[in-house]
Amino acid sequence: MRGVRLAVVLVITAILIVALATWFALSRTDRRAEVIPKKTSAFVLCGGTTGSASWLRYSGGQVVVIGTGSDTDAKKLVESLQAYGINTIDLLILPHPYSDATAGFSTLQTHFKIRQVWVSSVAPINRHNGKAMEAIKAAGLPMSIVHRGDRMQLGELSIDVLSPSVTRISGRPSAGNNSVVVRLTTPTCSLLHLGGIGLSGQNALLSGVSSRKLKCDIVVLPRVSSSDVILPELLHATEAEYFVIEGQSDNLDTQLLTKTSGTIVDVSAAERPPLFFLDETGVRQVLQAP
Repeated sequence: MRGVRLAVVLVITAILIVALATWFALSRTDRRAEVIPKKTSAFVLCGGTTGSASWLRYSGGQVVVIGTGSDTDAKKLVESLQAYGINTIDLLILPHPYSDATAGFSTLQTHFKIRQVWVSSVAPINRHNGKAMEAIKAAGLPMSIVHRGDRMQLGELSIDVLSPSVTRISGRPSAGNNSVVVRLTTPTCSLLHLGGIGLSGQNALLSGVSSRKLKCDIVVLPRVSSSDVILPELLHATEAEYFVIEGQSDNLDTQLLTKTSGTIVDVSAAERPPLFFLDETGVRQVLQAP
């Protein structure tokens, strides 16, 4: 009889432990998800050491990640995404086939379900990009080599490719001039991610993309290793409200930005990456993301 009672007590105890653990996990997820208000999109440029990674979560729940940075950078990206209860990436964009954009892919893949990948080239420029391409193929992930004119619609979130102008199937691409530049548009706001584009690529943007497509609320200038500069004509054409930069960028003369009407937000100056909310009222910056 004692054995039966003991068994019953153990079963009830186990059920209570499981119930408490489930409640704790769900309550944590709910609190994190509530960090982003309903009907609001959010954008974060995580920054990095040898590259950078950024993400946007549309108000409908769709998530776009641009770049992975190095493996260390990708760990920061993982922490940032998980802090908001994100577990699925609808679109991962690897702007160019170099380590500052692709080296952290395996780290990202370990933690999230990735639905689709966009790349500028599949050329195995270095071991980091080669490993990323192998991992994408091994996982059977849908992958597209994109160029200007390509588009994806995720609910009411539109992702338009503005650069490169043509698809590069083979050969050694230029890190900057073949970099993927995308415009992300919601019904109320727009964001232009320059992805480390080089000088020739910028000129191609100015000559081949309409001024309407270049105008946006936020311009993102991630850290890249390039001797090129950002053309002032391109910065002025965007008429952006915010320029999100990393202070260590070696291809960006910040004096150019001070001559625009936009606000400069340097993510390297913050202890944690700043968060932007995008909703029907426009764009507003939260000083520090959790």
